Amino acid sequence: MTTGVFGAGLGPAVGRRELDLVTPAAAVAIPLQYAYIFAFNHAPEGIRTAIAVALLLVHVTLAGFALSRRIDAWQTAILSAIFLMVGCWLIAHGANPKSTEFNIVYAVRDLSILVMPLWLLTFPERLPHRMILLLAIGSTVAGGLIALLGPPVFVSGTPRLASITGGPVQMHASAMFLALQLILLTEYYRGRQLFGAIYWPLCLFAVAVLIGYGGRNEFVILASYFGALAYFRYSYMPVVRWSPPIVLVFVVMMAALALTFGHNVGEWGSGRIGVWQNRLELIWGRNVLTFLFGGGLSADLIWNPQWWWMDEVNAHNDFLHFTMKTGLVGLLAILLFLGGLLMRMPGSSKAIIIALILSSFFSNGFLQTPLLAFNLFLVVAVGLHQWRLRAERIHNLRVEHRRLVNRGMQAV
Repeated sequence: MTTGVFGAGLGPAVGRRELDLVTPAAAVAIPLQYAYIFAFNHAPEGIRTAIAVALLLVHVTLAGFALSRRIDAWQTAILSAIFLMVGCWLIAHGANPKSTEFNIVYAVRDLSILVMPLWLLTFPERLPHRMILLLAIGSTVAGGLIALLGPPVFVSGTPRLASITGGPVQMHASAMFLALQLILLTEYYRGRQLFGAIYWPLCLFAVAVLIGYGGRNEFVILASYFGALAYFRYSYMPVVRWSPPIVLVFVVMMAALALTFGHNVGEWGSGRIGVWQNRLELIWGRNVLTFLFGGGLSADLIWNPQWWWMDEVNAHNDFLHFTMKTGLVGLLAILLFLGGLLMRMPGSSKAIIIALILSSFFSNGFLQTPLLAFNLFLVVAVGLHQWRLRAERIHNLRVEHRRLVNRGMQAV
């Protein structure tokens, strides 16, 4: 194990250098992704498109390389989700005359999100972790300074911090990006690869910027992640172990009471409840073909009376979003995809996936955002790698403890 300015070494040395594309390709793709994030608001569309195409080629190539070996159960689940999703597109745009027009850009965006984890979670130890750590530190500082010093974004007339990415007048993508960097830094800190003297000031700085953005969705992501970490840390306690089903039942009961007896329910959650009710009515009223396979790739882009000041927008819920586009079968595909991710992640590394699932209920989350999805799955891969390093460290400590005990017994 080596040491450096950021803490303990980034894992055991590779015993045999395999001649493959993973490490050099990742060393190109990851900085390119960060460049894409920071150039999005300023680069011409042609340059942004070229970067997106290059990243897609890397994803497809490395996913094929990962699948050329033995295919595991979690990869099978993701592949099944991809086939189901493509099948929904073919039926919705082929057999259903009432579907929306097929959009190749939307199709590529959705497909790229599903493909990314196939290679990132197959080769987490091959990623350039020192580079990722430096990029996370640099992007947190640079992104925060851009947010604080740039022109404000106005949300319903209220000034927020400046946009980092996602469009000059959009702030949610910027806040979500910083939330991901905070989780990424936390994973390296938990893995003893980032000193507290660096981590805590960066953490406080990122939180201060997120408060300046005023985005609730990003704090849902962070609360879900840190709450899941606490659950896995203290799950040996019965009250903690049984808390998820208890909380779920309580939330469902309170929601049912509130929706039944509440006033102006459609305006709750900045209009989200009304938007969701409207979507559910549309889905329930569909014919069988559209109910099962959706209304097409842009079927969720509709106008909502709750958000009269917006243009056509999505559902602010990933699960309703995919049900609108790809029907009940498409929703099953997304659940299968998430199941494959959970299957891959051991122990507390599941916290990141739990944060993804919970945040997807309240926003146009990472399952709709190719701009940020690569960063999300990069965090997931780092979390998997860190869990393995922690498990190896604990195993080595136990072996050393047994060795010392045996030596003591022999001395006696």
